[in-house]
Amino acid sequence: MRPLLDEHHIHFVPGLNEDLAATSIFGSQLVHVLGESKYDGVVGIWYGKGPGVDRSGDIFRHANLSGTGHNCAALVLGGDDHISKSSSIPHQSDLSFYNFGMPVFYPGNTQEF
Repeated sequence: MRPLLDEHHIHFVPGLNEDLAATSIFGSQLVHVLGESKYDGVVGIWYGKGPGVDRSGDIFRHANLSGTGHNCAALVLGGDDHISKSSSIPHQSDLSFYNFGMPVFYPGNTQEF
């Protein structure tokens, strides 16, 4: 997949942990503050399970309040495990996102994704 990603200028960088990954996404949104950029915008996507959402709350709150650059976007995806099937604790992230001041979208079915 690397040649296809490179062709479209997509950089997949797995985070060492949830906080560092969220901080990297936040940093990517500041690209236009630093001066000229060779790209019109940057999109960053963060994914983590429920406990990672809680752990990264500080950076989410600050990044949300700071906003993004022109033609930039950040998407945060929280994977919930309501019955604790693959997590250490049951989790539901929508209240955490609400507390961070982040909008939440609720798809009603798989087609709405």
